[in-house]
Amino acid sequence: MTDRSTRLLIVAAATAVVTVSTAAIVWNNRGVEARAAGPATWTVSAAEVHGGEHAVFLDPQSYWFSDDAGFIAAGDTVVTMAGLRNYETGQLEDIALAGLASNDGTVRWRTPITGTADCTTAVVDGKLLCQTHNAETWETTLLTVDTDTGRTTESPTDWSVYAIVAADDAIYVLEGDPEADDLRLHKGTPDDPDESWTTTVDMGDAYENIYGSRLLRVADGAVVLDVGGESTGFDIDTGVQTWTRSLPDCGETLDPSLGGVVTRIRKDCSLSRILSSELVAADGEVLARTDVAVAHYLDLDRPADPEVPVLLGDSAYDRATGAKLWSSADLVSAPIVPGSGRTAPNDTSGTASAIVGDVALLRDSVRQTEGGLDLRTGRRLWERPITAGQRVAAAVGTVAVSAYDNALIGLDVRTGDEVW
Repeated sequence: MTDRSTRLLIVAAATAVVTVSTAAIVWNNRGVEARAAGPATWTVSAAEVHGGEHAVFLDPQSYWFSDDAGFIAAGDTVVTMAGLRNYETGQLEDIALAGLASNDGTVRWRTPITGTADCTTAVVDGKLLCQTHNAETWETTLLTVDTDTGRTTESPTDWSVYAIVAADDAIYVLEGDPEADDLRLHKGTPDDPDESWTTTVDMGDAYENIYGSRLLRVADGAVVLDVGGESTGFDIDTGVQTWTRSLPDCGETLDPSLGGVVTRIRKDCSLSRILSSELVAADGEVLARTDVAVAHYLDLDRPADPEVPVLLGDSAYDRATGAKLWSSADLVSAPIVPGSGRTAPNDTSGTASAIVGDVALLRDSVRQTEGGLDLRTGRRLWERPITAGQRVAAAVGTVAVSAYDNALIGLDVRTGDEVW
């Protein structure tokens, strides 16, 4: 058990938060704790999980290892990764995946792995799919991990894998040669990643632009691939391409929202300045367009039901029909004042930072305010000066869990009151 000062350090350096049962898991590279509305319910250090005195936690979802920490929620198990940093060579050694009991932090299993690894963000049928890389031979192996027992199954492959995503009880793998515009997208299971379908994709980019990018997004019945400034949507059941947006306009696709709708942002290729955006249905139909040059980058998108509209520019639209329901100036920040020393590609920006139930949480960095907006009516519920830097990491009912610099805060999204 760590002392109080170490626990506070853990909270201050938190890099990941999630609700597991009734607690929040807070992580940094040396320790982890679980806490609800009060003191920590349990803590565990990287040294305890790994067995090495100077071990650090690693992110099992990150291809390029750093000292960032991370975990994957797997029912009543929390899966993480730990290793030893050789500060002379900069390499990581003795890396192991580990499963912790979410109720008390007990190490249920520890599985050594060879080389670096990159795992799915979610569990399918009680298993994770990871890819491991031998640093000396650069050989790739697909690794299936049983999250209850830690048992692994290794499958050597000649795939060059660039993305692995788990969503909607399936695994999606992107592999191929991006510099030859020869990519393949597979859907399957952890044990058989191409069991359902395989689609060849005529898209590409330079290798240096591929690594570290969010290429593949799968959520709410939508599959979207972003490569080289182009975006393509796929039918989730068959793998058939349903829509494509390509050059000469550069673009970006945000994560799919409830109902499989996605926001496609059109940008100036040289300045990355937002020009316009559109709302695209899962079948490729363009439901709505706007020339309001802002986008809303959400920490969390958790609408209560399909009747809650989706935000595009300064307005809210029906996510099924694309009908505009209301507009609000609160969704757009004030223009940056010339000479203020603050610069951005756009004069204005979108203010929505999270959707929780039927409320949009707003943060206006120019006006230095935060607030709540009723998504069903467009009415502002509350507003106040920004009190601290934060990101919304989880939500339970109308309470959003926000990670501040030195604390976790439970916020009632309809009133703005701190619940805990």
